Amino acid sequence: MSINASEKTVTTAEVLLATGDADGSSFAVNNTSAVTIYVGATGVATTTGFPVAAAAVLTIELGPSEVVYAIAATTGNAVR
Repeated sequence: MSINASEKTVTTAEVLLATGDADGSSFAVNNTSAVTIYVGATGVATTTGFPVAAAAVLTIELGPSEVVYAIAATTGNAVR
């Protein structure tokens, strides 16, 4: 198992955060921004996504080829 880390900027348009590999994956998002971001599948919106508060960490188990997207009500929000 490898550990990959990167920083993404979440904006008012959905941003792909992660894709599960062939065997599935564990994925954590650390919301280092000052606002709540919202995570979900393709088409996620601030009204339908799972909220991740500022400074919170969310861990998700991804199945093969499952994806996680994020969106926010404002632009320029860093997550790791």
